Amino acid sequence: MKYALIITLSLIALTGSAQDKQSDLIRVADDLVSIENEDDESELESRYENLTLLLQHPIDLNKVNADDLRQFYFLNESQIQTLLRYRNEHGSFVSVYELQAVEDLDQNTISLLAPLVKVVANESLINTSLAKRMLSRGNSYLITRWEKTLEEKAGYRDSSAANAYQGSDQKIFMRFRSAIPSDYSVGITLEKDAGETIQWNPRKRKFGGDYSSAHLQLINKGRLRNLIAGDYQAQFAQGLVLGGAFGLGKSAETITTTRRTTLGFLPHTSAGESGFYRGFAATYELMKNLRMSAFVSHIKRDASISVEEEGKTITAFQYSGFHRNESEIARERNATETVSGAVVHYNRKQFDGGLIVQQTSFEHPMERIPNSYNQFAFSGRSNLNASIFYNYTINNFCFFGEIAKTHRAGSAIVTGAIGSLTPAFDISILYRNYRPDYYLFYGNAFSENTQPQNETGIYWGVKYKFNRRWTAAGYFDMFRFPWLAFRRYGPTYGHEWLGRVTFSPSRKITLFAQARQENKSRNTADESIQYIVKDGLKSNFWASVAFSEGALRMRTRVQYSTYRFNGKTSDGIVLLQGIGAEFGKFQVTGHYALFETDDFDNRQYVYENDVYLVFSLPFYDGTGTRSILMLQYSFSKHLSVYVRYSRSYFSEREEIGSGPESIHGNTKNDVKFQVVLRF
Repeated sequence: MKYALIITLSLIALTGSAQDKQSDLIRVADDLVSIENEDDESELESRYENLTLLLQHPIDLNKVNADDLRQFYFLNESQIQTLLRYRNEHGSFVSVYELQAVEDLDQNTISLLAPLVKVVANESLINTSLAKRMLSRGNSYLITRWEKTLEEKAGYRDSSAANAYQGSDQKIFMRFRSAIPSDYSVGITLEKDAGETIQWNPRKRKFGGDYSSAHLQLINKGRLRNLIAGDYQAQFAQGLVLGGAFGLGKSAETITTTRRTTLGFLPHTSAGESGFYRGFAATYELMKNLRMSAFVSHIKRDASISVEEEGKTITAFQYSGFHRNESEIARERNATETVSGAVVHYNRKQFDGGLIVQQTSFEHPMERIPNSYNQFAFSGRSNLNASIFYNYTINNFCFFGEIAKTHRAGSAIVTGAIGSLTPAFDISILYRNYRPDYYLFYGNAFSENTQPQNETGIYWGVKYKFNRRWTAAGYFDMFRFPWLAFRRYGPTYGHEWLGRVTFSPSRKITLFAQARQENKSRNTADESIQYIVKDGLKSNFWASVAFSEGALRMRTRVQYSTYRFNGKTSDGIVLLQGIGAEFGKFQVTGHYALFETDDFDNRQYVYENDVYLVFSLPFYDGTGTRSILMLQYSFSKHLSVYVRYSRSYFSEREEIGSGPESIHGNTKNDVKFQVVLRF
């Protein structure tokens, strides 16, 4: 009976309009980031590449566990538990189309999940050597990218100026990667930013590009569950000690965003030049339910160094990754950092938990330049953190938490729950309390601040699916900052709320409307002996319509914001239209936007389609237009070429940018060329 059902569902699915994997990627990626703003572009690039890898090599439905499924932001806890129960009760899946028989999975969820999973037949299990898998199964790709701003920037005009750029105005990027999820990954990345020089100096780790990165990862080799050499990230528990760049912002998802998933050690594959480890990491299965993970990292960071009679001290780390002029080069790779740590992880049935220990040491002690708000900032040569964490699943609810402590300093706690009251009604709640003197360098816990520090708060999230067409979601977050911070010279309170409605009358059309309001305090510009802190109220309103029919895709969007502060109100707006079409091997994507903002507080972050494996999330500021045209041609399944042209016009300016980045005139034109070779 089961096999008859599978055959019927397969025939129904095959009669629908099929999309290739690139179209699937665009659709999933759009859903992931088109409703998220003010995020870090390098993080989005990492998420995008992980999605791409899954689309190229989907994970096996008959081997996934709850944490594997939780990394897909669109699955709620009820759907995850129902899918796992279905597999336990009915046996292994025999086809991806069998997902349509899982009770809680609606058609839209299945369409998002189907490209990311597969069912592996016994005879197709991996049984060849690593070298053969790399060379003969289409698991590898090579990307070469070149980009340039057509207008001349000030940093290139006068080579004798103190802030003159040393290199050419072209950005060059190369990446090779070969990978199969749950098997292996090997990759090399080289990049030269505009203004940087091309050098070959192995002592300085310069192999042509200013930045280079490499990794080799082996997964599931007997009891050795994971081994990485090279550049990597670590994400364990809720990110209070070890948090990689893989968490979503609050705006993207109101339920699953509250909980971080333990992904373990992952390769660092983006061109981001900070926030990763360099060295070795391994996870070993000591016994059936017990794993041990350990890692060590030794790397030179960009930093500002102060030289005194007592010796050298680190006053600040630099995270831009730019080494273009004398001042930036002077800060390059002059602070040695050593990090080591271990994780003991126990997992049995509905419970998993463990212990994390991490130590960070610097060649020179850190001594921040003192001011009013950084009296609790870390100082010294070494920092030791430890935490305990837990996850417990019962029925359709998952309870989670992590408690961390800095040696001889403050503590941090985050705990919460996500679950489904009914198949249509999801809720989440989270409490956090991060002391001002809790110190960390690689955290990514749920936080209103950039780092989980100097903050307490409680978050409630809801999502209700009225039917297959209508969905409503929202959250309310209250937070308090007990100590001073940058531009906030006093203890303050704040809150944020969001409401979102999505209407999908068919798979071809999606309408989306959202309102978000945030109340946060900051210093006024009033001249006074004392700083005056007042509330600032930021309101955002978004509306979007997306349409797809065969090879045609269209998206219309409006973004509007207001900011009220110190008796004044300003606003900003963006109207944009995107269109994409496929003509056989040829694809074209266009984007046109009109924007007007009164000030920087109303800058509008806008997601833009870009070339393969690149995310663009720039902000629009001022008054003007932004237009983009991107062409893609696939000569074969192995070779694709991309050309992207973008133009920004500002009606009220005679100069764009400032300092060495300034451009005379009110127009900025950028070109980008990329070749992707798959083999």
